[in-house]
Amino acid sequence: MDRTPVDEPDCIILMDPTLLDTANVFQGLKRKGFVLINSSKSWDALRISSHVAHLPAGHVVGLNANGLARQHIGQAIPNSALLGAFAAITKEIHLDALESAISAKFGGRMAAGNIVAARAAHAATHRQHLVSA
Repeated sequence: MDRTPVDEPDCIILMDPTLLDTANVFQGLKRKGFVLINSSKSWDALRISSHVAHLPAGHVVGLNANGLARQHIGQAIPNSALLGAFAAITKEIHLDALESAISAKFGGRMAAGNIVAARAAHAATHRQHLVSA
């Protein structure tokens, strides 16, 4: 596995918004990049408006992925929800492929909960994306 830094990311997925206070997470983000933040706070409340204002409409999405994970998985583990949202905003992966990967990784109820969380995040992000585009 390559562990070299990514100097010019196409997408930033911020699982923990408290990192916004400790690092310049937007450094090097491409002009048409995507930002996905695990938060339902406004950009002003997160103090990121100036960092994301130049990005195209629909390329910056906030989502309470922890809440979706708690609701559907029973734990605040936002990975699958954030991947569902990533699929919605970037169109880099299809939701059915994500569901297959989740099923392959987890079994039974854990897979089912993660798939529902990913679908819910995908739907919520798709709606938000349509409104902001």
